Amino acid sequence: PTIFTAVDKVSKVVDGMQKKTNGFQKSLNKAASYAAVAGVAVLGFLGHAANEAIKFEDRLADVAKTTGLGGKALEDYGDSILKISQSSRSSISDLLEIGVVAGQLGIEAKNLESFTVQANKFAVALGSDYSGGVNAAINSVGKLNVLFKDTQNLDPAESLSIAGSMINELTNIGVKAENINDFALRVGRLPAVFKPSLQSTLALGATFEKLGVNSEIASSGFNNLILTASKNMPAFAKQMGIGAKEAENLLQQDPVKFAARFSQTFKKMSPTQLANTLAK
Repeated sequence: PTIFTAVDKVSKVVDGMQKKTNGFQKSLNKAASYAAVAGVAVLGFLGHAANEAIKFEDRLADVAKTTGLGGKALEDYGDSILKISQSSRSSISDLLEIGVVAGQLGIEAKNLESFTVQANKFAVALGSDYSGGVNAAINSVGKLNVLFKDTQNLDPAESLSIAGSMINELTNIGVKAENINDFALRVGRLPAVFKPSLQSTLALGATFEKLGVNSEIASSGFNNLILTASKNMPAFAKQMGIGAKEAENLLQQDPVKFAARFSQTFKKMSPTQLANTLAK
């Protein structure tokens, strides 16, 4: 019954969504020049800068391990990280962590910088919503693009931007980004022919969240409903008062609408009638 109530309300949420290293070296050289002028007082800063340079190189090496970058390509990416850091409140370490995660997600070298820029925007806006921090946030939203047909053929940065914008919009109604992201990842396991769009899936996840149903239970209930319907279409069509072919087409075109229409048939039933009907 909770599922039926949720899918019945999801259309409002959907409608709302629709409306609505060379560079580092230069720094060290500058620091050395200042030290020559200012004397011993600056030596402590210069030592700190050298220590940070070592940390930077170590983290850049981690990026190389997951992305396969090397030589000038790795050096250029390091320069882009330093450039991005100048206009972002994210630390250089967090930006390099995005590079590591990007490699784990299989982001190609040509898309690495643009993905880092978009991922950083998402991390700044919603990273605190994820219990695992920046790593968990980028990992979770980054996996969505290959699961849904409306984003899987897009550039990874564009896909992340779209998914991130949807999630950010939904958090305005008081839901947690991590929970609706998790719901979408679980629903994304459905066979492609029965899978809703990313937008509808996130909106449905937000609806369940507002009803107090956690992402694991909600996604399991929805997935079971869709898979059961696909195997027993004549019975579901009869309950809905339509032909089996029409019901099958509706399921394939929009699984969320199918679930909503199916739920409407139980709207005025008592709990006993509902249980007896479902038992059939």
